Amino acid sequence: MVQDRAYHDPVLDAAVAELGEGSLQAGLTVLAECREDPETRTLRAAVLGKTVIGHSDELTAIAEQAEDPDLWLLVGEARIQEAWAIRGSGSGSTVGADRAKLFHATLRRAVEPLHRSAKLLPKDAAPWVSLMPVARGLNVDREQNDDLWRKVIDRAPMLYPAHWHRLQYLAAKWGGSEEEMLAFAHGCVDKAPPGNPLVAMLPLAYFETYLPRLRKLIEERSPLKIATLQVRHFAKVAGELAEAADRWRTETQRHPRDLEAHNLFAAAFCMAMDRERAKAHLAGMGDRLHRIPWGYLGADAEEEYHQRTAKFR
Repeated sequence: MVQDRAYHDPVLDAAVAELGEGSLQAGLTVLAECREDPETRTLRAAVLGKTVIGHSDELTAIAEQAEDPDLWLLVGEARIQEAWAIRGSGSGSTVGADRAKLFHATLRRAVEPLHRSAKLLPKDAAPWVSLMPVARGLNVDREQNDDLWRKVIDRAPMLYPAHWHRLQYLAAKWGGSEEEMLAFAHGCVDKAPPGNPLVAMLPLAYFETYLPRLRKLIEERSPLKIATLQVRHFAKVAGELAEAADRWRTETQRHPRDLEAHNLFAAAFCMAMDRERAKAHLAGMGDRLHRIPWGYLGADAEEEYHQRTAKFR
């Protein structure tokens, strides 16, 4: 399985390879050519930002001379990726005080580059999307988060990663509530046009409600209850998930986030023991593994994938 590349974008893959060899221009070129395509632009920015982790200061020195919106976007993304690498993917309780302090300091350093990118390209949604995990990580208040959300959807109303970040912000683990998060996810299904994977916010939301219940049972050391939860939690919403997946109708067009959505639906239908739908979405994701949701189910995403899909392949 191929991890961290849940997309089909050979141009991006080539740019990642060249950027890894020191060719900055390759990354800037693929960002510049999709300024009018926010779905592709946000995906490429995130992937390229991860490629240049550890080099944000060098990039900043270049950006100060160039005043290039694509370069400032890349600097901001690099700092976000650096910050979240410092924090780790565990719950807040697993992050010690020193690490949390460094995490927050690194996140703050992403704010100015992203604002500079936004100022140079006022209609671009990408820097505002990148600011969403910054705001979440810095625990800014609801009013500021809502204002940021409005800035994004005013520019790109159906943007997949923006809805992903908004759902995370509304989740209980970040101070929201299951009720508001699920209402948001159902709203995504209702407004998504045919061919748009935005409907995958629904299985994502149900994984977010599953996790705290799973952790509680793990603490209680109740293997039988865990096995029951795994099926019942998703089986009781399988009908909703099926309706959402049917509204997607991916054959109508291709979307940069299709593979991420297939991962979410595949995992949810595997958990619900819906064989036919699980097989369809496993085929849809092919060999591209996205950390979420498989990494939610255990420390090793690929191991969880193989374990939970063996009977469906």
